[in-house]
Amino acid sequence: MRKKQENVSKSAEASSAVDKLKELVDMKSAGILTEEEFETMKKKIIQG
Repeated sequence: MRKKQENVSKSAEASSAVDKLKELVDMKSAGILTEEEFETMKKKIIQG
């Protein structure tokens, strides 16, 4: 049971990270973020 809870938690974290990355892409496309800001924030999200 413990293993299943860990998998659900990891899945939720991954989903959350993907959502954040999509938001970053949208913000970059809209001109809100520079390429440098985008890359910095993307690294932070990916590294957790």
